[in-house]
Amino acid sequence: MHTSLIEACNRYLTENPRLKDEIYTPEQAADLFMKSMSREDLFIYGRSKIVRAFEICKNRK
Repeated sequence: MHTSLIEACNRYLTENPRLKDEIYTPEQAADLFMKSMSREDLFIYGRSKIVRAFEICKNRK
């Protein structure tokens, strides 16, 4: 997993702490991230890798 993607996901979860709740799935967090972020450079990874990055970040709590 690319470090900048993990860092971006961690930063997004820090800025949006409600997404760390178990109510939000990694898929939901990734979708909100993709809708709100202006970092199109991260979209080259595709949705599946972004979801995986959120799985990793949410498990770290």
